[in-house]
Amino acid sequence: MKFKENLIDIMLRAKAVHCDTVKKAEILLKELAKYGVKWKDGVDLTPSDTKWNLLKNETCYVLTTLMKPHDLAYWTCEDCQMSDYKIVEFDELLENEQEDDNNDNDNLAIKVNGIIHDLIDYADKECEKTIHTAEAYRDGYIKGCKDSLGEVRAILSEFNNN
Repeated sequence: MKFKENLIDIMLRAKAVHCDTVKKAEILLKELAKYGVKWKDGVDLTPSDTKWNLLKNETCYVLTTLMKPHDLAYWTCEDCQMSDYKIVEFDELLENEQEDDNNDNDNLAIKVNGIIHDLIDYADKECEKTIHTAEAYRDGYIKGCKDSLGEVRAILSEFNNN
């Protein structure tokens, strides 16, 4: 997940960012903390304390100071509108991910030796190889043990005959 541009610049222009889910609020606060933004009372921002649960899907985040260090407050959407703040939806802050025509977006991909593979298919094939290798090793080990056991029996038999 990547933001279109510097998040502080976006928020200073827009004035308010609306987060309709707690997950979006967590991502926003985590990113804002990287810029040194703190709550208005000076407390560090943490994704585990978004204040989102207080206003739920009506939560908007507002920078209350234009100068560094920036302070953050949470307002309702209605309060932002009454203050003539432009509200930007969290999803509008994100870059659109380019779709690769060669990959199904529902599947994860992995690049191995420069070749892109579907992760699940690749894992299945590698797992199958590992199982076959383990079975071959096990069979060889068992055969080796039986051979060794046969040799030990032959030596013991010879020793007992003497």
